[in-house]
Amino acid sequence: IFVQEALVAGRSNIDAAFVAANRALKAHIEGLEARIRRRDILVDDATQAQFYAARIPLAINSVAGFERWWRESSPATREALNMSLSDLTRRDAPEAGGEHFPPTMAVAGNHLPLSYVFEPGAVADGITLRVPRQLLEHLDAEQLAWMVPGARQDKIAELLRSLPKAQRRQLVPVTDHARLALEDVTTGPLPPFHAWLAAWITARTGTPVKASDLAAAAVPDHLRLNIRVVDSQVLAEGRDLPQLRRQLRAPTHRQEPAPDIRRSWDFGDLPERREVLRAGVSFIVWPALRDVGSGVSVVEARSLAEAEQFSRAALTRLAVLALPQLARHVAKRVADDRALVLLAQGLEGTRPFAQACAERIVLECFFDSDQDLPRNASSFAARLENRRADLDATATRLLALVRSILEERRAARAALEALRGEAFVAAVAQMRSQLQALLPADFPAAPPQPWFSQLPRYLKAIARRANRLSTNLERDLTLAGRIRPFEEQLRAFAQQAVPLAAMPAMHQLRWMLEEFRVSLHAQELRTLIPVSEKRLQEQVERILHT
Repeated sequence: IFVQEALVAGRSNIDAAFVAANRALKAHIEGLEARIRRRDILVDDATQAQFYAARIPLAINSVAGFERWWRESSPATREALNMSLSDLTRRDAPEAGGEHFPPTMAVAGNHLPLSYVFEPGAVADGITLRVPRQLLEHLDAEQLAWMVPGARQDKIAELLRSLPKAQRRQLVPVTDHARLALEDVTTGPLPPFHAWLAAWITARTGTPVKASDLAAAAVPDHLRLNIRVVDSQVLAEGRDLPQLRRQLRAPTHRQEPAPDIRRSWDFGDLPERREVLRAGVSFIVWPALRDVGSGVSVVEARSLAEAEQFSRAALTRLAVLALPQLARHVAKRVADDRALVLLAQGLEGTRPFAQACAERIVLECFFDSDQDLPRNASSFAARLENRRADLDATATRLLALVRSILEERRAARAALEALRGEAFVAAVAQMRSQLQALLPADFPAAPPQPWFSQLPRYLKAIARRANRLSTNLERDLTLAGRIRPFEEQLRAFAQQAVPLAAMPAMHQLRWMLEEFRVSLHAQELRTLIPVSEKRLQEQVERILHT
């Protein structure tokens, strides 16, 4: 009873090195069983009890008696209580090795920990990936669908079983066909899982299969990766990646710490990336500066691209604070241009128009997208010193562009006002929505170049479409019908939890749509880039498969 309860079951407070060592070895073997989901590696409790009984005198039957005997034992006797792998295993288990069930998974250059649980019905049953919140956006659902090498054949077999009977009958036995499918995977980066399997099944059976149908098929939870999102604690957990993203993107009522606001570069260097250790996970973060209105704060972005986006706006704020007289001079120049101010009336800006224009001018003068960002105080000061002489010329160029944008906006609005009648309501509403999207509340801070310089052409195209609408409504409806599927797809992307890696492609699609509108409604204005329905569809596919 003592051996079984105190040593095998561990229901004692015996403080001896062999206890911890044997417990760790037993946990390792149980981990191997969790990987292969079979309890056939660890020896039973009776065998473990026999191990101890053969090495501990029969008279020892209490913790106190054991501890007296332990203190008086020789080193060799003590060492004999350390179990080896062969003492605790019934058989070798090469199928549970690290090449089949690795301890980590690569995500955005980081190796994130995997854990394995064999407990059907439990939340974490199967394989769990521990992900810092900052890296959640970098997960790729199609790559996660591959699971780990040791689980792939079982997952493919389950998906083959989910097929309609006519196709399933061509793929029996499913276990053998799952193995054959895996043998067809080429070396190198893995393709999107469901698209690859759909193509393989289609080629094998001659009947088309959609990747989306396979992705929606029901498989046991242990064959879908469990994602545990952590920060200082577990924030969320589940197997539906889009749902996790929506959940953690939603505003919360947590009390966020007040940002440490800086009004000058007194926070040290700003490295491009930094490795941190949090919640037991080591990973890469992208330090950035964020504009908080009265100054900037140092934050961590979700990617290098996002870090640069945040930092350009924040560096503009620091430059305005560092060169207050120049900033006021530019803002006064805008405010004194009465014609420009009149053109700007009706804009739903979040800041005074003159201030917003001045900040856009400062941004393009000192931190245009063609230049790397300064990453320390000395390079920031040097950038301001080297380019301050260009500020007036930049202001002249940008104010001329802003004037052109606002003049074309006025012309487009006038053309829309002239369209009266029930027949034009839908088209006019569409163009008003387009007009509002082109000049959002943060205009002229947005959009980024090169699209900012194209706004006059897009606005001119709206006016020309409106002027032609009254004499050719049927043609306009046909052209609008060609645009509508891509507008709806873009809206769907905006509402979904699109992966961070797909954001640049989604933004590109947004401006490709503007170019497509020009090509249909005002061909004479020409397009900045080649655009067609085929190219738009290719861009949609690029987003879907990112």
